[in-house]
Amino acid sequence: RELAAGAGAWHLEILAVKRVILNPLNPQDRNLLQERTSPAIARENISFNYPSRPDVSALNKVSINIQKGQTVASVGTSGAGTTTLFEMLQRF
Repeated sequence: RELAAGAGAWHLEILAVKRVILNPLNPQDRNLLQERTSPAIARENISFNYPSRPDVSALNKVSINIQKGQTVASVGTSGAGTTTLFEMLQRF
């Protein structure tokens, strides 16, 4: 339980970070602010194995669809892949 509580606190710390990238001020960049109807993050069938353990899947065909402004929690036991999923999503 302590590991899960620590991981949860870590995720909350990241969410509380003040954004550094501000909205564009130039009129030609306004298209970056347009509302989109597609999800902010949508990935399907994510699979991942760490090089140190190629025979064990850290993620196996995981799909995720997060809408703009939606709050999502990733919860699981130690070794379930929640941290791996979060770290991979930061790369998209």
